Parts: sequence; C-alpha cells; structure tokens
Amino acid sequence: MKIIFSVITILASYLISYFVIAVTYNRTLAIEYADYWCDKHNPEYYFYCDGDCDCANFVSQCLIAGGLDLSAGADGRGAGIDDKKCIPYCDDLHLHFIGGYHAIKWEMRYKGEPEPSWLVPGDVAILGKYGEDHWKHAVFAVAVEDDIMQYDAHSNPQCHEPISIWFNDPATDVDICYYYHIESEPPPPPTAWTVHQFDIVNSGCNPNAKTLSNAISTSRCTIYSTPAIQNDVMYLHDCHNQVIAYSVPDGFYLWHQADYPGSLNSEGAKAVALINNKLILRVMGYVYAVNTASEKHEILWEQVIGGGYSAPVVKDNKIYIQGYYGGVTKIYCLNPGTGDVLENPIEIKDDVEISIGGNNLYVACLYLQEITAIDLDLFKIRWTQQNIPGHVYSPVVPVGDKIYLSVLEHQLTTQQQAVSADNMLVISLSEGSPQFQKGDVSMDGQITAHDAQLIMQYVVGQTQLSAEQKELADVSGNGQISGYDAGLVMQMTTGLKKE
Repeated sequence: MKIIFSVITILASYLISYFVIAVTYNRTLAIEYADYWCDKHNPEYYFYCDGDCDCANFVSQCLIAGGLDLSAGADGRGAGIDDKKCIPYCDDLHLHFIGGYHAIKWEMRYKGEPEPSWLVPGDVAILGKYGEDHWKHAVFAVAVEDDIMQYDAHSNPQCHEPISIWFNDPATDVDICYYYHIESEPPPPPTAWTVHQFDIVNSGCNPNAKTLSNAISTSRCTIYSTPAIQNDVMYLHDCHNQVIAYSVPDGFYLWHQADYPGSLNSEGAKAVALINNKLILRVMGYVYAVNTASEKHEILWEQVIGGGYSAPVVKDNKIYIQGYYGGVTKIYCLNPGTGDVLENPIEIKDDVEISIGGNNLYVACLYLQEITAIDLDLFKIRWTQQNIPGHVYSPVVPVGDKIYLSVLEHQLTTQQQAVSADNMLVISLSEGSPQFQKGDVSMDGQITAHDAQLIMQYVVGQTQLSAEQKELADVSGNGQISGYDAGLVMQMTTGLKKE
C-alpha cells in the first residue's frame, strides 16, 4: 500500500505571518498621542498602580489613538481588557498580538542584539526576563534619532528613550525584548493555496517526487496547519478559522465549517488532531472537539487552556496540548470525550512544541533551549536535557533511539551531531537522558524513603511502575521486585548500604 502524505504550499506574492484584522492604523496619530501623554496621565483612561504598572495600558491608548480596536483582548473574546477597551497587562497584550490582531510580524531579541530591521515608529516592544517573566514592560516606538529607535513609556514615565535604558536598569531586570510590527494598511485579499499528494515510497528523497493526483486548489485563505487524514478524508484549518474537508483519493472538496468562537492565528493552526470521529482544534486559548461524523460538524466540547504554541497530539485515547494560562505554561492531558483535564497539568517554563515517541511526550522549549521527556504512563517528567545549542524550530521527531529536531543558530556539542549544515540536530536518547541509580524509583535524582514507599505500593498492587522504574526498583538484582528491595532502599537512605 502506498504511503501518501500531503504538503501544503502557499502561492502568494508575499507571505504574511499572521492573519490581521483589516483596519487602517494611523501611525502619526498614535505617535502624537504617545509624545503628548508620555509624561502625564490622560484622565479619560485608568491610571494603574498610580503609574507604577501603567505601561501596557499606555501602549494600548497609543494604539487606540491610531485607530485600532483592542476589544478582542487576549483570547479573541475580550479577556484581559478593561471598560476603556485597553489591555492593562503585558502578557495579555502579547497574546493579543500573536493571536492575529494587528501585529503582522513579531520577533524576540536578546539584550545586546540589534533590533529587527522592519521595526518602525508606531510599533510596540515588550521587555522581559528570559526563562521567567517574558513580558514585563511595554514601550511604544516613536522616532529614530541618530539611527537609534526611541520609545515612550509609562511606569516611571520615559519620553524618547532607547531600549537600552530599560535593559541597563537593574530595577527593570530584563534581558529579552519582543518586537511587534503593526500593519498600517489593510492586508491584501488572501491568495490561493495548493495541496499536493506525493508518492514517497517510490520517490524516496527525490525532490521531483511524482504527484499522485491533481492538486487541490482554492482561494479561501492562507493555510497554516498541517493536514490530518482519517478514512480517506483530509482536514485543514485555515486562517479564517474554517475547517475544510477534502477527499484524499480524488481531491474533491467535501465540506467546510466556519465561525468557531475566537480568532485564529498561525500559532493555533499549526496542526489538527483526529480521535474517535472528533477533530481537535486549537483556537486562541481554547481547545475544541468538532464532530466529523455529523453533517452539522458541531462543537462537542470546549476546554480553556490559555494561549500557546503547540498543536494537539493524541495517544491511547488521550489528548495532550500546551497552554499558557494565569501566567504559567503547562502541559495538559484531556479526555477526548468530554475535554476534561485528566491529570494534574505539568508546569513547563516556556512556549513549547510537543510530539509523541513510544511512551514519551517530548517537550521542546522554544527559547530555553531544552528538551523534556514526559512518561505518559505516569504523566511525570522523566528527564530534561538543557543547553540545546540554538532555538528549537520544530517539534521533536523520535526515530528509534534518537530524536531529531530543527534548531536556529546552533553550535554542536559532543552529544549532538549535525544531519545537515543548516539547522537539523540528532540527539541520542541514551546520551540525552540521565542515568538513574538503582533505588531511585521516582527518577528524581535522589534516593529517599519515598522510593521505598513506591516499591511497596507496587508490591501490594496500589501503583504501577514503568519498565524503567521496575529496573530501578530491582535493587537486589535478582529479577524480582519485593519488600526486600524496599528494605535495601531504606538502608541506602540511612547510609547502611552503599548506593
């Protein structure tokens, strides 16, 4: 049987990174407002913390003065806005921008790195602390003086200051900055996209792979998602927040469904997942299950998880996805039938890409340069490899005892080897995962009474252990797990037995 995969190619005069609401932004009016009010409070708006935490509120006012409507808030439904239609918190302002509202592109830079070449007066920047609070202080770009961008800001009001003022201020305590380019004119109409099918069995790595059928082409909208295929039906999620279904054998259009609550962005439409006649979508801070067996294709359930970068993945009748909610990034495990959270979410430090290999969920942190493996039986972290040389640019792809990932601007270490000269790494799982000592059944790097307790709970049938945990629990090395092993672990904790 031939293996078929679909590749989405976007045919456009130029590519936009995010779907932007068609509205004209008057930069001149926004900048004039910023310069006038940068050192004082506009009584028509709130003044947060007597000005000590008014930065995002001030930037919101500048954007509103330029003609923008921020009422969609952080989640497309108005979350995080006040009754003046401002967004007073930096992380909500960030989610608004990356959610497809007004910011046509955005980029993170470290302290000391040059600002993006596309940055112009009227754009926005939010400074933060790498690995902690990425969005702490918002500022508004107003002018270029001596080839240096100048900003206005509230919270210790500043007028026409370079970004270095905040980078070098210990009180601000920041070392990264997110820049957002605000589109001044309505975007052009969406251009056509095309879906091709290729025979990868017979073509191998041939770049001129044989096309198996006529390409599917339409002009609905730019497509960001990878397709999901089930029962010869391919599902796509486009930037107008529509699900579109096509027949795989002949490429015929079958149906589409629109108007799912919330606004879609390229982060939220990277992929869809299928499970039990349900299409799992991410739309802003929500996960939806769409009934593919019904002619109405209605939403069966929704779950709030917060904004995020990862697409949903499915294994053993469970859904896994990352969400940023309440200032914390977590990995969630959801019931596909109801959307309920099944396990206690695992806290992660950063935006991530996730993928499944064997019985592990691999979590690749985009900015912290680390990969974490989560044991899906226990839903707990097995190991973390830090100092990945570069920013992760793709989900991890596990193959055998190795994992593959794409990174940006990497330098190789002895535990990693290049697959190509550009941006692909291979990491050996045997080298990447820590080697736990016998007796460390919890795999937390320590041997404690808790490990002995786990052994006894397993012996009496009160808990389950993974294959690796069973090997660690057999402290005696006799091939059996018993109370004797628990006793040996207790001796280790008191120093009576060497580890």
